[in-house]
Amino acid sequence: DWSQIESPSPRGENALHGLNLDWKRFVTHQTIDFFKNEIVPIREITPEKPITTNFMGLYKGLDYWEFAKELDVVSWDNYPAWHNDAEPNYWTACETSFKHDVNRSLKGKPFMLMESAPSLVNWMPVNKLKRPEMHMLSSMQAVA
Repeated sequence: DWSQIESPSPRGENALHGLNLDWKRFVTHQTIDFFKNEIVPIREITPEKPITTNFMGLYKGLDYWEFAKELDVVSWDNYPAWHNDAEPNYWTACETSFKHDVNRSLKGKPFMLMESAPSLVNWMPVNKLKRPEMHMLSSMQAVA
């Protein structure tokens, strides 16, 4: 009964792992239910078109393993923070490869790279210009 689940809050209880897990299950259930309603007219009008949505790396707010069951193709948004001061480039490359592998594993088949940025984005804490060919490297890394 989802009515018994309280949302984790910085002003309330957010340290109970069971509560956090219940909340994640609830949010996943609600999001998938909404998604299913969104795709009904798409399936009716264009049944031959594959259905997908943007996944966001290792986002912890949704259970992507459950969500992937509703998709024809897994796709995700890849924005590695190359040349940042917090980690060396090899770490960024390893983390990005791991995210590619997770998305490939969600349905056990190739995924689609939905978004990436050839240059800067407006939402990272630090934005450094990519060195030449880094966007190509990021794109090819998704295939490798």
